[in-house]
Amino acid sequence: MKITAIDRNFQAVQAVEEGYCFIDVKQEPMCLEGLAWGDDYFRIPRSFTTSEINRGAKFLANHTSGVCVRFRSDSPEIRLRAELRYGLDMNH
Repeated sequence: MKITAIDRNFQAVQAVEEGYCFIDVKQEPMCLEGLAWGDDYFRIPRSFTTSEINRGAKFLANHTSGVCVRFRSDSPEIRLRAELRYGLDMNH
């Protein structure tokens, strides 16, 4: 069973971008938190090799769990536009 059949909030919708101002989360006034290695979206230092950590951990290091964007707004509606680097293989 698909989660979208249980909860409609998980359904993807095609958003209209006209009339919205999109701000790069890497620029002020946005604030990215949870990136242990600076601006890099990798969860471990990129210099690690498979001789230091296992291949599975190195692969999963591409998934940025724990990263958040801190901002403040009084907008009645907020839209997010994102580009996924590795597809939807872990879309949960």
